[in-house]
Parts: sequence; C-alpha cells; structure tokens
Amino acid sequence: MWVSRVGWLAGVVLLGAGFVHQAEVRPAGIQGAGLPLQDLNSRESMKFRDGRGTFIIPWKPDPGPTLLNASSCATCHNEPTFGGGSGDPQRLVRVTPDDADLSGFRMNQKLRYLGGDEFEFVPPLPNVEMRRSPVLYGLGLLEAVSKEALDKAIAEQAKSGITGRYLLIDGEPGRFGWKATFPTIEGFVKKAFENELGAKPFDGGTPKADSVVDMNIVRRTADYLRLLSPPKPAKRTPGYDHFLRIGCASCHSPNLQTKKSDSEALSLRSFEPYTDLLLHDMGPGEAKDGPKDRVGKREFRTPALWGLRQTQRRLWHDGSATSIEEAVEKHEGEALAARKAFRALSDTEKQALLEFLGSL
Repeated sequence: MWVSRVGWLAGVVLLGAGFVHQAEVRPAGIQGAGLPLQDLNSRESMKFRDGRGTFIIPWKPDPGPTLLNASSCATCHNEPTFGGGSGDPQRLVRVTPDDADLSGFRMNQKLRYLGGDEFEFVPPLPNVEMRRSPVLYGLGLLEAVSKEALDKAIAEQAKSGITGRYLLIDGEPGRFGWKATFPTIEGFVKKAFENELGAKPFDGGTPKADSVVDMNIVRRTADYLRLLSPPKPAKRTPGYDHFLRIGCASCHSPNLQTKKSDSEALSLRSFEPYTDLLLHDMGPGEAKDGPKDRVGKREFRTPALWGLRQTQRRLWHDGSATSIEEAVEKHEGEALAARKAFRALSDTEKQALLEFLGSL
C-alpha cells in the first residue's frame, strides 16, 4: 500500500511533532522523572537542553528504500513525560526470531520510505513478536554502575540458584535494551536512529548518500538521556517486606550505586531502580540453559520498576500485560519460584505488595 507524505504519514514525518505537542502540555515530571538530574554543572545543563531538542524534533529518514517506525524519539517515549514509554498498542515494535542477531531477534519496521513523498506499509511476518517502548528515565545512573558491581550481584544470586548474567560487548557489560545488547547509552541511541527513525548516523566529514544524521546528533541525544532523572524513590510500605520475602528483590534490586565519575551528578550515587541490569531466563516453563555467546530468546534484562505507577497501561516486554498482577503472573523460568510465592500470599499481603509496586 502506498501513502504520500502529505497523506496518513504526514505521516511519520509529522507524527513525532503531534506527540511533541501533546507531551509539552503535560507536567514537567512525575516526582522527578523527566527533569534533569540534580547537581548538574552549567555545561551539563546546556547538554541536557540541547539533547532534549534532538530527542523531540522529527527527523527525515534517509533517502531511498529505508525502513522506519517513527520520526522522532518522542513519538514513542512521551508518557507521562519525555523519556517515558508509550501505552499505545500502535507504538509497539515488531520483531522476529533471528539466531544471527546478538539479541536473538531482529526488528521488522512498519514503514518503508521510498524517497520523495512516498511511503509504503510493511506487512508483519507470520512469526512476529511485539516489544513495547522501554522507559528511559535514569539511564545515566544505570550506565554508571560498575562491572564489578554487576559481577558481585551475579555471585550473590548464584547462592540462591539464580543465574543472572551479561554479555561482554567490546569489553563492557551489555545493559540497555530489552536484551541488554548495548553497553552504552550512545550505542543504544545510535541503533534507535537506524532502526526506529530510518536515519543511519555518519561520523564526521561529508555525509554518505544514504545518511542524513550526524553522530553529533546521536551524542547530544545520548547526553540528554544520560542526564535525565529517574522518579523519586517510593515510600517503602508494608508491601515492600513481601517484595523482599518472596524473592522479587533478587532480580529487581532496590539499591544500586554508581562508580566514581567526573560528573558530580553521577558520581558515587545510591539510587533505587529495582533492577539488577542482568539477563534472566523468563520462560515459558522451567528455566533452561541457553546460548553463552549471545542472548537466548527466553532471556530478558530485568526492567527497572521505578516509575511503574505511570507505565501501567502496557507491561511486560511485549506489552501483553495490562496490570501489575498480570505481569507478575507471567513470570516463569528463573522467576517461577517468585510467582508461586506470590500466589501463596494471603489476599491482604498480595494487595499490599501490588499497592507498593503501583507506587514506584
């Protein structure tokens, strides 16, 4: 099916702008989320403002037959503020299994830009799976957690039979994306420009014929996400005790600390993301041994739960859960024991736990 840029997808080129307008009238942050980190110096504050602009504005895709899903980062990362996710089922990303890809899947974009004013819709493949837009708050803090801290978490988990792990990518642990295949925010953003926006960044010199975005744009966007604050920590109600008791905290770690950094805003900071940044087998069924040199199809990085109260429309990696309880019930693989323990809670205990999670 052919569409004109002045038609539906005024398309994807104007889609981002429409979402930007909606997001602009929303509150600046939900208890901190969407705002800059505290203690930024003047240079970092300028980076935050500049990068926010590159995150918001629509980008034209590369010329020629180019695949894309959206025109701006803010198209799919705007709820409840810039840097959030999206509860819109139309914003889910399509992927299909691919053993050649490090993540075990490859993206199938929804649109093909043909040049000029023309696009076409790309029909989904039969074995397509969906992925929801991840929440991007607090990425700089997560990037600043040391490899040694991750290794320590792996050793602690092993004592209780949990086998969290990471892939070493260019000597650094993978930590971003649903499959933790990106060790840095910059690499994560670069791939998003290529896959989501259909704009392959070039680095210095004269742009190639098929590239419209300079790597400096990628770096500015990465700086914005690096300096984007997370939600403020939630109050630890009685439900938190149940969270610890049934084993949720084994993977959704409440406490992490950053390593020493030149940035005061990121250096030696304790924070509460409720993730261990590690890959885990999530089923279906009992946990299995997977490939060691790449990410297994059943493995997913533990998502951070901070801000969960504002992202409850669509949960789980494929957006298939519409409530926190439904997401808990989907836990299998290494998390099967925690799910069974959740089911064994009294109704009062279960409600207290769900209320705590809903307050994050």
